Amino acid sequence: MDKYHVAAVFTAIVISFLISFLIQVVMKNRVTDDDLIQARQILRKKEKEQKEKKYKKIFFRKRSSYEDKMMELSKLGVNYHIGRNISPSEYLMIQFGCGVLLGVAGVFMVGPLGCLAALLGYVLPTAFFRYQNERDNEKMLSDIKTIYDTMIVSMEAGVFLTEAIADCYQQVEHKRLKKALLELNSELIATNQIEESVNKFEMKFSNDYISNLCVILRQAGESGMSVNMLSDMAKHMTDVSGALNIKKQKKLDGEGVKIEIMLYIGIIAVCLYVTLATFGSTLNELF
Repeated sequence: MDKYHVAAVFTAIVISFLISFLIQVVMKNRVTDDDLIQARQILRKKEKEQKEKKYKKIFFRKRSSYEDKMMELSKLGVNYHIGRNISPSEYLMIQFGCGVLLGVAGVFMVGPLGCLAALLGYVLPTAFFRYQNERDNEKMLSDIKTIYDTMIVSMEAGVFLTEAIADCYQQVEHKRLKKALLELNSELIATNQIEESVNKFEMKFSNDYISNLCVILRQAGESGMSVNMLSDMAKHMTDVSGALNIKKQKKLDGEGVKIEIMLYIGIIAVCLYVTLATFGSTLNELF
């Protein structure tokens, strides 16, 4: 009986072990919802790449023209404002769509001559994003000066480049610049490839002051931070300060013009009121 009892216990242990092992294998190889989602994303990405290759052959005969358009979209901030990286083919479809909409509206409003509105619709997206980029550059001036100030202090203190960029990220306010700084810092930490990371950062802006900053950052990655770089940084910071002063002066001049226009309108309104009142009293005396 003891032998049978031991054999039964041993058999139960083996069976329980095998069952637990089989459960682990099944659970490990089980297809989860996350796996399905990831598989669908991969399939969609492949389908998108195939469509992009087809559109690329149709709309862009030269590889260089496709890459130039992609770079232009990135520099103008189109990817940032839309919220994702948009391909040149997709952007071209947006232009065609705007052209068709304005063309149809123009034909309904003014007849065949309304077809000219299609040309306006085609160039409208690019004009809008160029205007938006100019506004961003103006708004970023103070933040760019802050970056230069912070980088100078960081260079003098001898801190690491990633720490300096992290300090810049905390102090800037413009969302587009802040997002790009965060991505730059994350890229540097992940890859430690300064030149490649800085190049990606520079391609997100069409701004001379940011380009100058990127030149200095590349030099810092190649040879380390030096006194000459501090003087270059101070020089560029002076240029940014001058641009900020010009911007403030234009704003003040604009406010002065608005005040003058309001004064002129007020004077004209008073004169018009006095004239009408005098004319009305004269008419009453005559009749």
